[in-house]
Amino acid sequence: MHIEILVEDSSGATLLEVLLPQLLGPQGEPNTWRVHAYKGIGKIPQGIGKKADPAKRILLDQLPKLLRGYGKTPGIDAVVIVLDTDKRDCIAFLSELKVLADGCKPVPKTIFRLAISAIEKHC
Repeated sequence: MHIEILVEDSSGATLLEVLLPQLLGPQGEPNTWRVHAYKGIGKIPQGIGKKADPAKRILLDQLPKLLRGYGKTPGIDAVVIVLDTDKRDCIAFLSELKVLADGCKPVPKTIFRLAISAIEKHC
């Protein structure tokens, strides 16, 4: 199984690089993954076709384009997106994220995981 993991910052990526081998076993067969760190969470774009500046590397701004690309890419079994809630209402935020993902065609298997308190506070 190959998993693409998107996180909003480098500290989240560092944490996952340590945790993933403990959770999934060593990198390689049967499980592989890539962790992609972004430079902030950003905002869910209004309209799935809206163009974002790819140079800015802000996760939510890029998410529609990324999910559409992953949906078209063979060999990717799941996309996991890990985000801090940043005091957002968790249920409403997760609902917005799912609407965004469902609007991407084709839709990759997408799993959202919300950190209730910022990961940085626990490192």
